[in-house]
Amino acid sequence: MFEQEEQLDCLSTDGVLYCSIECLHRDGSEFDRTIEVDEYSERLWGVFCPVCNRTFHCLED
Repeated sequence: MFEQEEQLDCLSTDGVLYCSIECLHRDGSEFDRTIEVDEYSERLWGVFCPVCNRTFHCLED
C-alpha cells in the first residue's frame, strides 16, 4: 500500500508558518495537529498519520 501525500493548509503569522492537519477516519477517530514552521526555513515538513497511512506536507511558497 502506497503512502499518499497531501498539501497542508498553511497560515503565515509573524514569521511563523502554522500548518494544520485534520484527518477523519472511518472508525470515527480524528487526527488533529498543528505544527509551527520557521518561515525562513527552506525545509519541507511532514507529519505522518498512522491510521490512514498519509503524510501531510507543508512547503512554504
